[in-house]
Amino acid sequence: MFETDRLILRPFIEEDLDWLIDILGDPATMAHYPQPFSERMCKDWIARSQTLYKEGAGLYAIQLKASNAMIGDCGITYQMIDGERLPEIGYHIHRDHQGHGFATEAASFFRLNACSALQLPAVYSYMTADNAASRRTAEKIGMTHHSSFYRDDVEHAVYRVHCIARTSMEKRS
Repeated sequence: MFETDRLILRPFIEEDLDWLIDILGDPATMAHYPQPFSERMCKDWIARSQTLYKEGAGLYAIQLKASNAMIGDCGITYQMIDGERLPEIGYHIHRDHQGHGFATEAASFFRLNACSALQLPAVYSYMTADNAASRRTAEKIGMTHHSSFYRDDVEHAVYRVHCIARTSMEKRS
């Protein structure tokens, strides 16, 4: 489990299924996906994250410290991006909680985690090209537009941030 100023980021458990369906099954929240997630898709989502935790990756449940409300998920997964398997920061925030900086706060934590704990050389984020809010979140955590690609006739924007290796930082001191 991890904490930021306003959030608790914790591993998914099976009992998270109902609230995850409320988020990933919500048509407005998932407007930039081909369709909202079904119950089966949400079960698979939890199971996939639980498998990735063994690698230090996976999506984590986002819980508000102030109210304990579950509002979304965020973390590092490995995605096929334009034919290449890359570490990706993903985030979903329920529509009722969007616009308050929660995605930025969680994604910023996982960006730093990807660079320090996982020691990745770079981390990516991708979204449909018309998803302005997700693009802004990527930019706010220091990512820049890297490329674009099409999947199922839909344009996707790819953002990237390079991690500075600890040894490089130490040499500068």
